[in-house]
Amino acid sequence: MQLRPLLDNLQYTLAQGSLDVDILDITDDSRQVRPGCLFIARAGHANDGQKYIGDAIAQGAVAILATTSPAVGVATPQ
Repeated sequence: MQLRPLLDNLQYTLAQGSLDVDILDITDDSRQVRPGCLFIARAGHANDGQKYIGDAIAQGAVAILATTSPAVGVATPQ
């Protein structure tokens, strides 16, 4: 599935890069990210997923869904 249809029913304020990337899996656990994943960087009970955006990208995430923009200096998927 591509990212664009996944976002069709969401209200969002910012999208960077192409929305026409193939999403092979979705996870909110950065340790489970594999190439082609959409990583949902959400706050949990003990950790904030935003801290793991860089790790998710390094492991092959092709898209990030977050409640706020990534910190300055965090790379975004190409």
